[in-house]
Amino acid sequence: MAKENNLLMWVVIGLLAFMVFQNNQAPVTPPGDNGDGGDDGGLTIITGSTALTVVAADKLQPGTAVTPTTQIAIDGSAYAAGVATASPGQVLSVLLNKTTAAPVYHRVYLPALTVPSSPTMIIKASFYANSTATIKLFNEDSDVMGDQGTTRNYTVAGAGISANMKVEFQGADKQSTNDMRCILETNETTAVQEIVLSGLGAVKVTGGKPSFYTSSFPTNVGTGNPQQWIYDIEPVEGNVLKQGSIQITPKTSQSLASTYFKFACYTKEHFIDSVTGQVEYAIEDSAGTQQSLALYRFEGFIN
Repeated sequence: MAKENNLLMWVVIGLLAFMVFQNNQAPVTPPGDNGDGGDDGGLTIITGSTALTVVAADKLQPGTAVTPTTQIAIDGSAYAAGVATASPGQVLSVLLNKTTAAPVYHRVYLPALTVPSSPTMIIKASFYANSTATIKLFNEDSDVMGDQGTTRNYTVAGAGISANMKVEFQGADKQSTNDMRCILETNETTAVQEIVLSGLGAVKVTGGKPSFYTSSFPTNVGTGNPQQWIYDIEPVEGNVLKQGSIQITPKTSQSLASTYFKFACYTKEHFIDSVTGQVEYAIEDSAGTQQSLALYRFEGFIN
């Protein structure tokens, strides 16, 4: 009898403990339900928000802060200014801009940033100040050529002989270009077979002439039938000297004498395309509007 009473007592104690445990559990919200009793369409609701903070600095001047304006697209939505918070798990694409007041910086694009489950998300960015780089060309005597054919031109010895010019791209201290698209152009094609740019990380581009580009030449050299050759080149970062060469090849039995040529390089920039609404990296948008922050150019003459 005593054993049966003991067994009954333990059963009662176990039941009481289970009831206490159940009463102390928080209610479970099923997936797709925000707990308000309504139908949430099977979506998992993420509550709370993360404050977005941009911390930007000059890449080539440590300790120099940059204060950009911000445009953010959340989960592929349209870019918008003034976005201060986002929900954990959302994916951000961020375009940072500091081009309207000196010092001017190249825009920074930060794609595919996932918002963490924390009170604050720090968005770090490094900016490059727009460069005041310069271009020099050297003639057959290794003399610096004068811009726009003013002095010290290139002289060819006769028909069928190419012009080979050294190019120097001098960067500026604590500044940088972006990648560049360069246009090499002559005022006529009767004598010129081709212009080749070598060095500077040059890559020839087919059909890359920008829509905004218009040929123009001094009245004393004439326009003739202009022709262009297009190349992409690497950035020039900081106070460095990059070297390359330009070779102008004549057509068979033709002389390059009296040939006027141009070398014009436009910086590629990040921007929100006016047609697609997406961030692009180019010198112009889909509507043909120039987006470059800088143009580096030289015009020369062959005697």
